[in-house]
This record gives sequence, C-alpha cells and structure tokens, in this order.
Amino acid sequence: MKLKKSQIFTITACGVAAVLLTGVLAAGLSGAGPNPLEAKGPRTYSNTKDINLDEDEMSSLEVKWLDGPVTVGLSLDGQVHVTERSYKALGQGDQMEVSLSAGKLSVRWDGKWFRRWITLGWFGQLNKELEVLLPRDVAENMEGIQVENTSDSLSVADCGAEKLGVSSVSGTVTIKECTADRLEANTVSGDVILERTQGTEKLTAGTTSGAVNITGGHTQELEISTVSGGCVYEGAAEKLHVSTVSGAMRVSAANCPEEAHMEAVSGDLRLELPENGGFTAEYSSVSGEFVSDFALVKDSAGKVRYGSGGAQIRMSTTSGQMAVERIN
Repeated sequence: MKLKKSQIFTITACGVAAVLLTGVLAAGLSGAGPNPLEAKGPRTYSNTKDINLDEDEMSSLEVKWLDGPVTVGLSLDGQVHVTERSYKALGQGDQMEVSLSAGKLSVRWDGKWFRRWITLGWFGQLNKELEVLLPRDVAENMEGIQVENTSDSLSVADCGAEKLGVSSVSGTVTIKECTADRLEANTVSGDVILERTQGTEKLTAGTTSGAVNITGGHTQELEISTVSGGCVYEGAAEKLHVSTVSGAMRVSAANCPEEAHMEAVSGDLRLELPENGGFTAEYSSVSGEFVSDFALVKDSAGKVRYGSGGAQIRMSTTSGQMAVERIN
C-alpha cells in the first residue's frame, strides 16, 4: 500500500519526537552532572499577592503546589500574604494562581503540562517556595484547610478548622499548634510530625516510607499507619489503631483508651498507660512475647485482664515483642 505524503510526514515527525524525548529522558535521568538546584543557594526572586479581608471574607484554604516547600502560618498585620520565591525571575506562565471566591482562598501552581507528567530535574524543573500567611482570627476559625504538594516539605502552624488535611508525595509533613475536628496528615516518602495538635473527632496520620511522631496529641479516634518506619504517639485518645509492616510502635497514652489495637509484621509494640480501672488485653505473635508490669490475671491463652477488664486492648505481631507498661 502506497502511503500519502501527509502520512509519511506524520510518521516521520512522531519518530523524530520519540527519539528526542527518549534522549532527553535518558540524559536527565542518568544522573550525569550535578543538579543545579543543589548549588543555587537561597531563592532570591519573589512574587507576593496581598489580599485585604476588609473587602472579602475567607473561610477556607486550598493549596496545590507542584515542587518546593510550602509553609502556612500567621501574618502580623491582619491581612493575607501569599508569597512564592524562586531561583530565577518568573515569567507569567510560571507564576502561581491566587484567587479568593465564595470564601475560599485558592493557591495553585501545577506547572506546565509537560512538567505535570515528567520531572526532568537537570533540564529546568522549576522549584519554588510558597508561604501563606493568614490573620490569626481567620487562621483559627476555618471551615477547611487542604494543603498538598508533590515534592519537598509541608508545614502548617497555628491554624484551626473543621477539617484540616496536609499531604505530600515526597517530603516531610509538619503540623504544629493546630486544632481540627478531623485532621489528616499523609506522605508517601517522608516523616509526619505533629506537635501540640488536636484532631478532636479523628486524627489520621500515615507514611509509606518514613516515621510518624506525634507529641501533645488529643483526639477521640486515632489512626496511624506506616509501611517502613516507626511510630511514636504521646497524648490522649479514646480509640486508637496503629499499624506498621516494619517498625517499632510506641503509644504513651495520657488516659486509658476504651479501645486500643496495635499490629506489626516486624517490629515491637509498646503501650504505656497511667493507672486505670482495668483492661483486657488479647495478644498473638508467631515469634514474639507479651510482657507487662501491671498485675495481670490470665483468662485464657493469649488473653489477660487487669482490674475490671473494661478497656479492650489487642496486639498482634509476626516478629516482635508486645508490651503494656505502666507510666510512673
């Protein structure tokens, strides 16, 4: 079959494009040469959007950021300030999009379509820092806060909302001095750190590769999960469920939870409790032991009771020690 000239041109053009793209990807992903972002120093170029809340109301915040650290905190002058900082002057197409509509402040930088799908790194991937500063009376009384990025750290401090969510693909997530009815903090590769933060109804934290560290926590229902990494929770919870595939899990509870479920494939489980009216602990392991310094009564194999036996504790591991210890 004889091809038309237009068909020949299309096939040739697609072939050339494929060869060029393959070459660029091979060079970019090969690691040859240093990453220019590592040697650029501070981000000296900035672009700021100021919003006067005397003219508009704000009740929620949504941030979607492609690559670079994101910080949400307090402003000192009663206004909203949104600032992006970069290593180079920003063209119009590389600047963030900021809008306030129907009470929602939206800050977006998704990158150009090519960057959304392919991170070239050595070939001009733009890394920008974002800072969102809110007046205290606004920051502490939000309906919703949702902050996301693809790469680099996320930090939210001194905020309050009905629902607060922070998530990253690759980066550490930090939340300090925040309160929400329902709070979620997640990352795929990185640590999750919460300090003096409450999810009064439910607090959820998780990472695939990294650790979860929560101090001064308070919630009705706690859920923590990791795949490769440990967990520390210090605070109060009425119900808790913590799980890992590989890592040590320690919960130091300010109260005796009504329900506590801890599980690991490879890792130790440790639950620290204050003096309480009683609990029943059920435990199972392939090659780990259960220990406790409470005066326990053995009800049956894998089941012990302290005091009234009211609170329910379940622990399971494949390989790891299980412990319920008294806080002195």
